[in-house]
Amino acid sequence: EISEDVGAADVTRDGRALAVSRWIGGGFRVEYPIGKGLYQTGGYVSALRISPNAERVAFFDHPALGDDRGSLAVLDRAGKKTTLTGPWASTGGIAWTPSGSEIRFTASERGANLLVYAATLDGNVRRVLSAPGRLILHDIAADGRLLLEQVSSRMALMFRPPQAAAERDFAWLDFSYASVIARD
Repeated sequence: EISEDVGAADVTRDGRALAVSRWIGGGFRVEYPIGKGLYQTGGYVSALRISPNAERVAFFDHPALGDDRGSLAVLDRAGKKTTLTGPWASTGGIAWTPSGSEIRFTASERGANLLVYAATLDGNVRRVLSAPGRLILHDIAADGRLLLEQVSSRMALMFRPPQAAAERDFAWLDFSYASVIARD
């Protein structure tokens, strides 16, 4: 075990330093390297990624705990934070391009389906890939290929009448839920 209360972490290419977002009573603090606090928020930080030259850390900055709405931001080693994008309705993963000139990330302007975007360090944002579903970016290969995960979620609504031997799925479409249940 290296550290406690860590919500997200990344390691430099040479393996010599770690960046972490750590729970510190009421919020999260970004440390890079571990022990050197660069930024603190009452919300939380996710998808922390160190740049290829190890001079910056990119992350999603979420203003509210438990809500994946957030903005893409970058910290330099001195702790200067630059917010590269406005808030996204939902966020996923982050990866730096091999040159370090862009940050690719998955996010959504509205709804839960995440698309792949790219942002330059001066805040220019463009869409890279649209696809159905919720995409989570994990990494970028040296030749530019993306390692993506497509998440498929479904909520079941199970019911078993008193005399029945087995449950039945009463779900309709993807996210059915019971809001009121009568005693009978």
